[in-house]
Amino acid sequence: KGSLPKPPQRKAKFMADHQDDAFLRDRLRELDTYVKKLVEVPHAWLSTGAPAFVGLSDAVREYSVLFREKTLGFTLGRAPPKADGAL
Repeated sequence: KGSLPKPPQRKAKFMADHQDDAFLRDRLRELDTYVKKLVEVPHAWLSTGAPAFVGLSDAVREYSVLFREKTLGFTLGRAPPKADGAL
């Protein structure tokens, strides 16, 4: 556990605008760096969820993640109807 890289620090919404382009670019860069470091740790792959997390498992049909926070910083809405009427 101690040899895994630390994930990037989260920033509170009252400290940073999570919709801001600069914030999103920085966050993407931080997360990308973290994942690159994580995949270099051999024992991290012993976790059954690690390969699926990075999209390397063909057998995974569904993957669930539990978030401690009430919101993720975005809101889901209905998709606009398709021109052909399909759902």
